[in-house]
Amino acid sequence: MNLVIDRLDSSVPDGYVVVVHWRVSLERDGVTVAHFGETYFPHNPDSGFIPYKDLTEDLVKNWVIEQDGEEINRILEMKFEALKSPERTKGLPWVNNEEQS
Repeated sequence: MNLVIDRLDSSVPDGYVVVVHWRVSLERDGVTVAHFGETYFPHNPDSGFIPYKDLTEDLVKNWVIEQDGEEINRILEMKFEALKSPERTKGLPWVNNEEQS
C-alpha cells in the first residue's frame, strides 16, 4: 500500500493537527486501485502532543494507519473485487471496442 500525505489541517493557536488529507494506492497483478480520504483527530493537545514543526511524514502516516488502516484496506479490497465483476461499463456504442482501449 502506497500512502501519500497531501495536506495537514492544524489549529492555529497550538499547531495541533486535526485533519490529515491523504491518498492511497495498491497494485496487484499489474492492476492499481486508488482511494483518497481524510483522517480526523479530536483536538486534544494534552495527549502525546508533538509540535507541528517536529512532525515527520512517517509519523503522520502511522497515525493514519493506526486510526483508519483497516477501513482503508477494506475499501481497496472492495475496489479490487468490483473490478472482477463490474457494475458499469464505459465507452461509446458506435465505436469499435478495440478502438476505445
